[in-house]
Amino acid sequence: MNKDFYSVFEYCHTCAILTNINGIIEYTNKKSIDTFGYQPSELIGQDLSILIPDNLKEKHHDYINHDKYAKSQIHVIDKDHILTAVHKTNGEFKIDINVHVIEIEGLIKYLVLCNHDRSLFKIKNTEKLDKTVLLLNQTESLGNCGTWEINISTNSISMSKEMRRIYCIDDSVVNFDDSIEYVHSDDIDKVNSVILNSFANKHDFEIINRLRDKTLTNPPKTRYVHSKGHFKDGVFFGTTMDITERRFVEDELNKNKIIAENKTAFLACMSHDLRTPLSGILGICTLLEESGLGKIQKEYVFMMNDCITILMKMINEILDRSKIDSGKMQVDYKSINLKDILNKTNSLFKPKAIQKGINFDINIDSNVPVTIRSDHYKLEQIINNLTSNAVKFTESGSININVYKEADTLIIKVSDTGIGMNDNQQKLLFQPFVQVDPSITYRFGGTGLGLSICKDLVELIGGSISVDSELDKGSIFKVILTRF
Repeated sequence: MNKDFYSVFEYCHTCAILTNINGIIEYTNKKSIDTFGYQPSELIGQDLSILIPDNLKEKHHDYINHDKYAKSQIHVIDKDHILTAVHKTNGEFKIDINVHVIEIEGLIKYLVLCNHDRSLFKIKNTEKLDKTVLLLNQTESLGNCGTWEINISTNSISMSKEMRRIYCIDDSVVNFDDSIEYVHSDDIDKVNSVILNSFANKHDFEIINRLRDKTLTNPPKTRYVHSKGHFKDGVFFGTTMDITERRFVEDELNKNKIIAENKTAFLACMSHDLRTPLSGILGICTLLEESGLGKIQKEYVFMMNDCITILMKMINEILDRSKIDSGKMQVDYKSINLKDILNKTNSLFKPKAIQKGINFDINIDSNVPVTIRSDHYKLEQIINNLTSNAVKFTESGSININVYKEADTLIIKVSDTGIGMNDNQQKLLFQPFVQVDPSITYRFGGTGLGLSICKDLVELIGGSISVDSELDKGSIFKVILTRF
């Protein structure tokens, strides 16, 4: 092959194919890889028709055989002709070809120069652009977020379809001054000031403002938008999001938070005010017991004392709940004697259990340290609350408190043979102000706060609580302390 010919076409940006007069490929440059998907070595020796669709191959051969000029002179057969070609793997595509008859070393050859059809590229690029615009419009619509561009110098504004929907602006509005009129009258000065100052200082801006109600809602609905603008080359471009629904939710949450805080403060105040006179009544009952009363009078005083104690417990639970909800519950870590707490629990609840004919046992494993670091009052409250429930809901059988170490955790397990619970009841167990069965409130009383407070206290001192229960068989409450 002529070396000059080879050097001219080997690295050019056009696919060059050289065939003999019978259409057999003798040479192709490396551009054939990009254009047709073939390596040059795959094409050399093949008929040119390998690059042509089957339905056009016969026409191609007729074209070659009937070229009356092929053997007589050098000339151009075809120029800028758009044909259908076949890619090795990607199927048919349009191609722009120029076919020349040339002479190399005394032999007539066909030189085929191939370029992708530029018009097809334009069509494909236009289709891709249309799809991109469609996807962008859909994305903006789903996100309630529109795009815009403002040129302060020319007082012009261009807006996406979603941006015009958010502002309720029709296509006729193209001036910035006209668009600003769609801002809520009380916010126009603020918006103007932010944008103009940002333009003067050539920096970005961010603003939340209200819009004029252009809908037919009655009463008019205040709408809020959040805009971010970026300054570049003398213009602002950016996004505006409709945050009306989010703002409404935030306002409702803030209202509910204020209501909850006021409710918590009220409960704390009332609980504190109620405890003072009750403590006084409790003291008077104690004095009455020691004043030489008769048997019947002592029974009455004992009943009063018991009622006041129950009422004090309920008030303390409400006060604890309000402290926890307000985040004011403090934790006081110090060295405490766990055995002392359990001995006190035993003194408080074993007599009541024996009175009901229930076996009551506390077992402390030998691997449990004598002293641990925790909050004495809260740990005592947790154990006593679980034990109180066990005594309350158990009519026969036994109650057992087991304390032991397991790996790096301290386990306190309170089990009973009481009324137990089904799976649905267990799911409600640790929710505040909830009794797992309304009939329980009538039979046993209570606020429905005890176990929810237990759960919060356990988590405050560094642990978790769980329950395993079976209806009419009993319950096992397990407290796992990871910090002790």
